[in-house]
Amino acid sequence: MGNDNKVKNIVLTVLVIGLVSMTIAYAALTQTLVINDNQVTLSTDWSVHFSEVLDEYGDPVGATTTSTGSAYKTALVDTQPTLTATRISGIRATFRKPGDKLIYDFDIVNDGGIDATLSSATYDTPICTSTDSNVSEQTLSTFCSNKIHYSIVYKNTSTAPAQGDDLLTTGDTSVRHCTLTVELDQNTEVADIPAGDITISNIGATFIYVQK
Repeated sequence: MGNDNKVKNIVLTVLVIGLVSMTIAYAALTQTLVINDNQVTLSTDWSVHFSEVLDEYGDPVGATTTSTGSAYKTALVDTQPTLTATRISGIRATFRKPGDKLIYDFDIVNDGGIDATLSSATYDTPICTSTDSNVSEQTLSTFCSNKIHYSIVYKNTSTAPAQGDDLLTTGDTSVRHCTLTVELDQNTEVADIPAGDITISNIGATFIYVQK
């Protein structure tokens, strides 16, 4: 019975409903200019959006994994994320052992004709809940803060997207490669985990891009 409890206590469910969303604010630039009664229309091309999501193997989410192994101890993914132009959402995964993690790469792309800049980047704080009603909110909050590591950064850096980051139409910053990571601390002991299975939610971020 004791061993069964230890296994149960190490099972953590990561529920990410609004993983990353993006609001694309665009001041209406389309207007009509009149010159000597001849109508001239100034058209615009605004296209800022999310692009391909890749799993820890570097394969597109939903595709058959072609790699034979991974450099990471990965969580058990129950539901892969859904991608739209402005939202990545719907991940469900289970952490079964210390060091388990979710890793996804995704791109933010400007393939329009108008330069954009990041007006604001808001990062949610993970929330832990337990199936054991006797576990205090403070205990769960402490566990979430100390044992759940969550980040969204530009790929191969430790820098998170922040206000003022440009997303231009040409050059190196026309595409921003990003990495999402959620990890159960590798040094976690069974005694560190509150009783009952734990659900981790509110893992997400919102990026608002505006015309530069």
